[in-house]
Amino acid sequence: MPVFELSSERPSFPPPEFADANGLLAVGGALTADWLEAAYRKGILVWGPPLKPLYWWAPPTRVVLMRGKEQVPPIAEALMKKRPYRVYENAHLKEVIAACRQRWNRTHQSAGWIRAPFVEAYEALEARGRVRSTALYEADVLKGGAFGARIGDVFFGEYVVGDNGYAEAALLELVKRLWREGVQIVDLHKGSAATENIGFQEIPRADFLALLEKHIT
Repeated sequence: MPVFELSSERPSFPPPEFADANGLLAVGGALTADWLEAAYRKGILVWGPPLKPLYWWAPPTRVVLMRGKEQVPPIAEALMKKRPYRVYENAHLKEVIAACRQRWNRTHQSAGWIRAPFVEAYEALEARGRVRSTALYEADVLKGGAFGARIGDVFFGEYVVGDNGYAEAALLELVKRLWREGVQIVDLHKGSAATENIGFQEIPRADFLALLEKHIT
């Protein structure tokens, strides 16, 4: 399957089904709010270090949480019962992104995952009302956080951060807020330590795209 080359003029993607066996669909484009929103709508995501051109993916499977299917792992359950933190919804996005950047941009392989254009794109999405985030604070210390973008009734999660149950708690606090808003699906692209034992499931790309068609208007 050929990899498509994109112009940087306006967001435009080939059908996700044209991705290769690894999920690579296209190269090029731009890392802006318009491009990210267009990609989310088609089940496409940008991954990888600071490569030029950008690499856009439509993986053969996606890790999703369906409405009402969440589970609370013991490490998060104990923390959420004690509740030593204060929850800030849709606030402190810059601090949450900074914490994720410090955590996930550690190695040479991932050094460019959260870089300036991505941060600027998310600030623009926030101005549009697309971003949903949760920050857990104890006193003045950020202990956990999660953020992503809501398009229609689908939430596209980007990053989760926190230790000793705070990542799981932040994600679950965010999920509770999303259900109240009417969100039906939480997409986290792929599995991570924070999604284990929470109820996320891996589904084929075709099923994921069908869900997007149903829940994004």
